[in-house]
Amino acid sequence: MSLKHIILGFLKAEGDLSGYDLKGLIDESTAHFWYADFSQIYRSLTALEEKHWVVATDDEESAHNRKTYHLTVEGDAEFLRWLADDLSPIRARRPDLVKLFFGEYVPIEVHRQKFLKRKAANQQLLGTYRAVKHMLETEDMITYPQSAPFWLITVHQGIFVTEAIIRWCDDALQILADLEAKQQSNSDRSNEEETE
Repeated sequence: MSLKHIILGFLKAEGDLSGYDLKGLIDESTAHFWYADFSQIYRSLTALEEKHWVVATDDEESAHNRKTYHLTVEGDAEFLRWLADDLSPIRARRPDLVKLFFGEYVPIEVHRQKFLKRKAANQQLLGTYRAVKHMLETEDMITYPQSAPFWLITVHQGIFVTEAIIRWCDDALQILADLEAKQQSNSDRSNEEETE
C-alpha cells in the first residue's frame, strides 16, 4: 500500500482536491493507519502527475495559489487494480520489539514505565475508535450507506488490535513483575549465603 493509492482513493471518492484538502481528509480518516504529512502528500502528488494518474490545474479561486488535482482514467484504473490485489500478510519493521528483544540491558522499571505509557495511550485510542464506530453505525450508515460498512471494517480492526495491545501490555507488566520478584528472591538467597 502506498500514500499514492490513498490519494487516488480520495480523488475518486471526493472529486477534485487540493493537497491541503487531501491532508484534511487523511487526518480525519486514514491517518489512524497511514499517517502522512504535507511534504509526503505533495511528493506523492508529483509522482502521480508524472505517471499521468492525476492532472493538476491552478485553482484560480484560491488566494494561496493552490493546485487542484483531478483523477485521470489511467489513475482510476490503477486505483481499481490496486484495490483488487490480495490482502497479503504485513511484514513490519518494529523497532519497539527489537528494543524489547535486547531488554535485559535496561532496568525493569524503565520497561514498566514504557508499558504503562503504551497501555494508557492505547486505552485513549480505543476510546476514540469506539466513538468512531458509534458514529459509523449511526449517522454515517445513513449518510454514506455504500462506504460506511467498509469504514466500519477498518475501525473494527483498529479496535481489535488496540484491545490486543492493551492485553499484551498487561501480560508484559505481569512478566516484568514476576521477573523482578525472581531477581529479588535470588538476591535475597545470595545475601543469606554470604552471611553464613
